[in-house]
Amino acid sequence: MAQTDSVIQFVSIQNVEHLNTAFNESALTANQKYRIIHFGDSHIQGDRITGEIRTHLQSLYGSGGSGMIFPYSLTGSFGPVGTLSKVKGTYTYSSQLKNPTSQRIGIMGYELKLKNGSEFTMSFNEKFNGKLTDEVDIWIHSTSDSLSLSFQLENGTSTYREIDDGLRVYTIKSPKTIDTIRFSVNDECSLWGIELVSNSGLVYQQSGVVGAQFSHLIKHKKDVLKQLKQIEPNLLIFSYGTNESYSNLDTLKYEASVTEFLKELKLLLPKASILLTNAPDTRSGGRTPSNELSVNRRLESVSRELGIAFFDANTAMGGWGSLYAWNKKGYFNKDLLHFSSVGAKLFGKLLLHALLDDMNKANEFNEKLEAEIKEYLPKIESEQKQEAAFKPVSEEIPKRKESNFYIVKNGDTLGKIAQKKGCSINYLVKRNKLQSADRIQPGQKIYY
Repeated sequence: MAQTDSVIQFVSIQNVEHLNTAFNESALTANQKYRIIHFGDSHIQGDRITGEIRTHLQSLYGSGGSGMIFPYSLTGSFGPVGTLSKVKGTYTYSSQLKNPTSQRIGIMGYELKLKNGSEFTMSFNEKFNGKLTDEVDIWIHSTSDSLSLSFQLENGTSTYREIDDGLRVYTIKSPKTIDTIRFSVNDECSLWGIELVSNSGLVYQQSGVVGAQFSHLIKHKKDVLKQLKQIEPNLLIFSYGTNESYSNLDTLKYEASVTEFLKELKLLLPKASILLTNAPDTRSGGRTPSNELSVNRRLESVSRELGIAFFDANTAMGGWGSLYAWNKKGYFNKDLLHFSSVGAKLFGKLLLHALLDDMNKANEFNEKLEAEIKEYLPKIESEQKQEAAFKPVSEEIPKRKESNFYIVKNGDTLGKIAQKKGCSINYLVKRNKLQSADRIQPGQKIYY
């Protein structure tokens, strides 16, 4: 971990060898598609962080576009930039968090339910940061046996393939670049996403959902895994933890559910690499995220148990209390939850730097990137020296939850328990009011 005279740290990716199974130079430079899907919350859906990473990686390895997109504007949300979406007729929408009408929501985390006779249109303008192509895949779910989509095409063709359980992929091809997608439906169906298909270059897709926690994605894992199996990505990045940090979730159960989901994913896609990142430092509405340190420890613990890659984004940002230095430089919005445009780009550069540096990729490029990062890094401010005053409850003596304890067995040490539960020895000593780290005995309850 390289030190600087600023708040930030150039943090190395843990278990980086796991990424090398898929994220390798030969795969990236070959004339074929290389696909990355980045899951997360509003930090990711906003596409500022992912957009920064996408732009630089595609400058190195060729542009395959932004993968699957969704008409968020029709759901009262935002993005993607450079698109205009509308529906003539009646429609409703759901997300992983809001009114999931059928519990059938795919990897984009949203569904747009189109009623019988409605017409959907999405057009693209010069601000669109994806890659326009002559082929488009449209993911549709319906329980109707007689559903059909009528496309308005000039000399184009449309076909579809059945996945299963009412999930279809409609493909439209045109002799020229497609800048408008328009179709009508003869029965009720749900739009899950649209992909501008590219057969070569690096595809970097964001699949963020405003307000999401990892558990919201896991709740819909049946369809998420089904889609991922069809798409076969090379690298999956999961950036959750912010919304969990402000909740009262049972972090032990959280760790178990994330672990189980990722185990299933590894079995389903054995050739894909997985990277976990943790929650950045935030203060939403002036609130202290009391679960932040606990949630971040759990995510790191999952990566260790499964041997998958982990990027400590919180430490890279500067750790607990670094928000104040970032905010002083204008790198956060007023809500102290979301990065400003400049802050998001800086955050994206830090992750990109770790990806390229730890895998010895494009060293000359990464040297330039490092210099660019240092140009506008927040310096260590007085707020950083007051870090202890802002420590979350979870690092003090937390309230004991009956579900969060471990029964000491013969041969156990506090060090072994700390490693198993993803925390420090000092944390266990403090939480359990122990006089010494050596004074534990079989049968004793150790809270964590």
